[in-house]
Amino acid sequence: MMHCLSFKRLDTRAPSKRCNFVSLRLSSQNGTMGYGSIPGGVRFVCHVPFFMLAILGTINYTYVKKHSQVLLTPPYNKQKILAAQEFSGPGVRLRSGTLPPRVLTFVKGVVLFVYNFFSWIPTTNAEGKRLLLLGLADTVAVVLLLYALCVESTFVGFTHAQCASVHGNATADPRLLFFDRAGTINLKDAGLGKSTCQRFLAKWYLLLVIT
Repeated sequence: MMHCLSFKRLDTRAPSKRCNFVSLRLSSQNGTMGYGSIPGGVRFVCHVPFFMLAILGTINYTYVKKHSQVLLTPPYNKQKILAAQEFSGPGVRLRSGTLPPRVLTFVKGVVLFVYNFFSWIPTTNAEGKRLLLLGLADTVAVVLLLYALCVESTFVGFTHAQCASVHGNATADPRLLFFDRAGTINLKDAGLGKSTCQRFLAKWYLLLVIT
């Protein structure tokens, strides 16, 4: 403020423009208003959807991997769908023998959320090369999520009405064959195919919002 006032006394011809320029420059140097303010704000807003994606994504990934012999036979590409579920859920592949099952599921489910959370404040204060590097890391994450979104678009239902039409081996829409098969995993649960379709539907739209 003293710099701003002294500048104003020295130059009375155009005090407002130069004073504002000096104020902005000082505030930027002090870290109160950097170039990362807007990206940091966006990252803060993304905490909740990333957390929800971690939960739904990990549940779906675990489910598909466990029942892959039933769900992912032709015409589905097993490796492609498993990769898509991994990118949009756990975000990392860990050997099941390295950690207890509950801890393993938790760790896998929060990778992207933890990255977003801990890079929030650094992004807010970042400028120049550091902001560029964070942006590149975000770009890689978005590309992986877009891949998952595109792969899931080939077999998920897009409306609640489509999911409601799922019946064990009797669904009219051939795109929903995945959920017909899901319904056969436990024949005692008549609504299993429908509920699985609804869960994948919720996760797909959440993924769409994030990307």
